[in-house]
Amino acid sequence: MTRRNFLVLLLIAKVIFCFISWYVIGSITKLGDTQDYLRGYFLFRETWTSTAFIMSITGKLFSSLVGYNVIANFPFMLIGFYGIYLGTKQLVLTNSQWFGLLVCLCFPSTLMWTSIHSKEAVLNLFFGVLAFLLIKRLNGETWNVKEKIMLLITFALISFFKPLYAPAVFWFAFYSSTYNLRVKKLLITLTISLLGIASFIALLYIFEQELASYLQTFHRNFSATGELTRVGRVWQTVDDFLLDALNGMLIAFVGPTFNEAADKITLLPFFFEGIATLFIFAVLLLKSVAAPKGMYVHTFFMLFGGVVLFFFAQYPLGFFNPGSALRYKQAFQPFLFIMFFYFAFSSRNGQVNTQKSGQKYVS
Repeated sequence: MTRRNFLVLLLIAKVIFCFISWYVIGSITKLGDTQDYLRGYFLFRETWTSTAFIMSITGKLFSSLVGYNVIANFPFMLIGFYGIYLGTKQLVLTNSQWFGLLVCLCFPSTLMWTSIHSKEAVLNLFFGVLAFLLIKRLNGETWNVKEKIMLLITFALISFFKPLYAPAVFWFAFYSSTYNLRVKKLLITLTISLLGIASFIALLYIFEQELASYLQTFHRNFSATGELTRVGRVWQTVDDFLLDALNGMLIAFVGPTFNEAADKITLLPFFFEGIATLFIFAVLLLKSVAAPKGMYVHTFFMLFGGVVLFFFAQYPLGFFNPGSALRYKQAFQPFLFIMFFYFAFSSRNGQVNTQKSGQKYVS
């Protein structure tokens, strides 16, 4: 399979799932806020600082032009697809690897939430631009002024739509920009990263009271009645939030738990999808960082640290509601697959990618 075949088949899959999401899934349950966006439901907010307001403006515009139907979803579906087009533009993969990436980007949850009028489709575009810029830098090329401005704009837009993703985006950009530096500078990079983590922990406790007040009401964002939509506890303190973090990050990423899937059989495929995604991430991470005499330190820090930050951002967004967990992760999951495939398989001019020359490995 060539990249052209990959793109054609991905687009066909997105169109098919757009119809399935609208006419089948949409007739059974609500498609998040998509129907509300297309009806202009959030226009009463009248503020550009509200992402729901912006989504309602575009949704109402599209439905006014073509009617309140499945076609109104096409513009954002194509926007998300263009993000994948850009993000994979510099990948050089074998036919089987292109097929593997296609499979990873065609998981049901991914196709469903990125093929309709949704924030996830928009974020796929921004993350696609980010992947394009990062891979260019990782290939040893420098960013020109235009690309640096594009990087800042992309960072700002992702942060605007999902502020919790900002640390992960900054992490990837920072490590990509220092990827080919010498060892001394690399050590400085790692030191700064560890200081950043320490600063984050310190800030949690400096603003503990303010954060605790916010966490106590956070679960209300996922239910119209303000009640919990899954069995669990409401966070009362920052310690509650942190104690639940390790288990909570996995739950929030996978989506439904095994018990929830067992009780509601329709959730079972999505449970296995989440587990499969975690397994593929682990395999690709191992493939990306494995070296003949140890591992590539810089790549490990970038990929593992970036994944942890994305999972930590997903944690409060998906912990209280399995549906929200399935939906929100689709904003960044395609980006992670592209980056993993780049490090694990991508090559230049038909040769295995050995641009790890800027790294040092340890036994």
